[in-house]
Amino acid sequence: MFAGLKVAASSCLITICCSLATVFADTQQNQPLEYKAHIALVGDSTVTDSTGWGIGFAACMADGVKFSNLARNGRSSSSYREEGLWDKALKLKPDWMLIQFGHNDQPGHPGRENEADKGYRTNMERYVDEARAARIRPVLVTPLSRRHWGSTKPNEDRIVSTLEPYVDVLKSIAVKKNVPLIDLHLRSKEVYQSLGKEGCKMISPLKNGEIDATHLNEAGSFLFGSMVAMDCRSFIPGVASHFRTSKLMELQRSHPAPSMSKPADVAALKLAGEPLARGKKRLQ
Repeated sequence: MFAGLKVAASSCLITICCSLATVFADTQQNQPLEYKAHIALVGDSTVTDSTGWGIGFAACMADGVKFSNLARNGRSSSSYREEGLWDKALKLKPDWMLIQFGHNDQPGHPGRENEADKGYRTNMERYVDEARAARIRPVLVTPLSRRHWGSTKPNEDRIVSTLEPYVDVLKSIAVKKNVPLIDLHLRSKEVYQSLGKEGCKMISPLKNGEIDATHLNEAGSFLFGSMVAMDCRSFIPGVASHFRTSKLMELQRSHPAPSMSKPADVAALKLAGEPLARGKKRLQ
């Protein structure tokens, strides 16, 4: 959907999502006492409220929808279960549960890594089966791509992702088990390439003074969180009424796209893990 977008259009998306951070409520602290639906997130740091797309996703929810972000930093498809986090998630019995793992299943994460077509496949299939057994409707989300660019021609301006084997496994599970899938990996790659290397700095936090090419700052959270929310609205039966879109159009009209003709001010970017700005209300 985003492939081939002009830089101006992509920067407008970022402006809209940045604006959401000053408009919407702290959804974690203002849950409805009585709710018509409960939606939960399970995953790693790229899904959390502080360094992932979680808070942007929650901001798009309509009033009366309960939200639980159960994602935890550094977890893989195996360690999340081993630490007892999955059992706690099942006990909450949300109506829908979005599940995203992959980053920490890759090599280089001792005690947590899983081969894509072996341990990872087994773990993800178990999550689907056990969620359904608990009468929870699972939704698979392919892992947010890292912002790693090719080092040699012809890939210098293209995202090179090592997460593809994990993405392929999730897609095959979705077909095999007839479970909804949100392809965030593909969408994020398309957005990165539309923004370009400099534009991607606008959605990247800093870590130890360097650009963090994995996690998201508040602009990135609202950009991709709202994207996941709208895909849920479009492709998952029974979910559409739990999200609102009118505010996105209003923000697009009232906040013109910033100029991206100059390099992003890296020094002004948010540190990874810095609390996100909180607003006063949700998307209406």
